[in-house]
Amino acid sequence: MEAPLSVRNFFRYTALAIGSFVLLSVVAFVVWREVGQLTQARERQIDTVNGIDVLEKVRLGGIEQWVSIRGQDRSKPVLLFLHGGPGFPMMPFISVFQKPWEEHFVVVQWDQRGTGKTYNENDPATVLPTMTHERLLQDARELTLYLRLRLGKERIFVLGHSWGSMLGLPLVKRYPELFHAYIGTGQVINVQDNERVGYEHTLAIARERRNAVAVAELEAIAPYPDPVKGTSASRLVLRRWQRDFGLGVRGKTDTQIMLEMLNAGLRSPDYTITDNLTWILRRDSAFSRDALAREIDQFDVRKLGPEYELPIVFMLGRHDWQVPAVIAADYFSTISAPQKRLVWFEESAHSPPSEEPAAFARALVEVALPLQR
Repeated sequence: MEAPLSVRNFFRYTALAIGSFVLLSVVAFVVWREVGQLTQARERQIDTVNGIDVLEKVRLGGIEQWVSIRGQDRSKPVLLFLHGGPGFPMMPFISVFQKPWEEHFVVVQWDQRGTGKTYNENDPATVLPTMTHERLLQDARELTLYLRLRLGKERIFVLGHSWGSMLGLPLVKRYPELFHAYIGTGQVINVQDNERVGYEHTLAIARERRNAVAVAELEAIAPYPDPVKGTSASRLVLRRWQRDFGLGVRGKTDTQIMLEMLNAGLRSPDYTITDNLTWILRRDSAFSRDALAREIDQFDVRKLGPEYELPIVFMLGRHDWQVPAVIAADYFSTISAPQKRLVWFEESAHSPPSEEPAAFARALVEVALPLQR
């Protein structure tokens, strides 16, 4: 028996209303994104005679990898940024922090193997067997050689953040002749020590604040790091509470951080919707972290020894307990280098470039530029 006309009409009109709402939402999003991209492109525009603004693929280690090269004056020194994660690109978020850098440097953002646009450019199944620390280190070296030729520079600066610092220090240790100086922020020293100390500090704060949920969740992953499973199995639990307590990013909630990332990333002229979905859904970070988990857990920069043949700069967030800055500062005190400088950011945790962008930009110019060789 057919449903009464009024019931059929109800479902018909309800479906029509839902469909109309979805369509209008999609149209509104597309318009918002296109306007945002145009706005961001205008704000980021490089219109100087000797400027450079290039988004291109470069073949590194046998695969195509995406690189952004931007600066107001291509005669300025080159600064290669090694992003963190692994698998967490910074290219879609450069509107947050990079513009002041571009007045003094030619800034290179690189979506590493297994990350962002590079992840989408290549078949993950084909790339997976190549996902090693050494391969990414060699990718960074090949990119450096490419940039020297493309931009006519004998040496460049390298800035490593978090995972990027795990590439950066070994890179300059092995190939000092290619670089002016190394700059590390969110600097990793020994992953086992970093994670253990960060865990103990986070648990102590949870107990101090009498946060029963945090204490229960953190105690449930003890011992951490796990002597068998390492850090990967429980890291997300620890990171959640480090963010909540301001030990990863200072003074912002997870919701605020995500909204800022979405606003910057979805409006980026450099990233397609597919590229954005990759980092939003964490496809690239999950891929990279799983592939590199064992090497991450075994990383210890102290094995490089204390002597470096080029200037070393650490720029650390005072409140960083995600990768405890106190450990980086202790290591810094032991190293020998032609010049070295430790800079503290008093209102930052793990990401001073985006937490204190103006202060970081000033320090980068004041500290790095005099180190050109």
